[in-house]
Formats: sequence, C-alpha cells, structure tokens
Amino acid sequence: EGFKIYHAIVFNFKLTNNEAEYEALAGGLRLAQALKISRVSIKSDSSLIVGQVTGNMEAREGRMAQCKDLVLALLKGFEEFKIAQIPRAENADADLLSKLTQYAPEHVSKLARVEILDRASIEKLEVAAITAGSQFDRSNLVGRTTIG
Repeated sequence: EGFKIYHAIVFNFKLTNNEAEYEALAGGLRLAQALKISRVSIKSDSSLIVGQVTGNMEAREGRMAQCKDLVLALLKGFEEFKIAQIPRAENADADLLSKLTQYAPEHVSKLARVEILDRASIEKLEVAAITAGSQFDRSNLVGRTTIG
C-alpha cells in the first residue's frame, strides 16, 4: 500500500498528447500486472482520460476509442482500481518522468525504469501457430493478436 514505481516510456513513433497519456496509463497497468499487483490507484491530470475511462466522456475518434478500450481491458485484470483527476501541479512526478529519455544519466535511470516503445499498444500484428511437422504456408496467416 502506498508503493510508488517510477516508470518512464520513450515513444519511437508519432502520437498525440492524449495518445501519450493513454500509452503511459497502459504501460503502468501492464507493469502493475507483471508485479502481481491486484489493486491500483490512478491519478491523472488529464480530464479527458479520466472522463473517458470512467464513462463520463465519450471517446469519439477511432484511435482514442481504441486506446480507451485497451485501458479498460487492462483494468479488468485488477481486483480493484480507482481513478481520479488531480491538478497538474500535483502531478510533478509524472511531468518529470515524461522528460526522461533512453539517454538519461545512469543515476537517474536507476531511480526510474525507462521503457522504449516502437509502436502503439493498439497496433496489431499478424501471427500464426506453427506446429512441428506442419508445412508453413503464408496463406495460413489469419490470426491477429494485440500487442500490449
């Protein structure tokens, strides 16, 4: 309880500020799941993200709706979650983390985990199961999985 993890994400692709907010939230949720955390408390200075996740605002644009759906799917993996909007002034830790890059000095990178993303979490990749003894045929590549 009350445990903080500092996690920065470097984006090697173009995205909007709102998409970056969703990517940061999704990255934090994935990290919490990997650490077997069952309850999370989310604090964001983005009224848009908080409003869309709570259902008080609609996500109209295609990519924003996909980002929201991804976060909602990740949240289903927790026993309990709370999300609240906080003033930007109270979100100084997040603002500091947003300025980190993969080139952060070593003493800084020891305090915060820096993750590098090459593609958006909502992008899909084609995959196919290949079993021993089966012949590989590109026409069998029909399955899709979401990375994230």
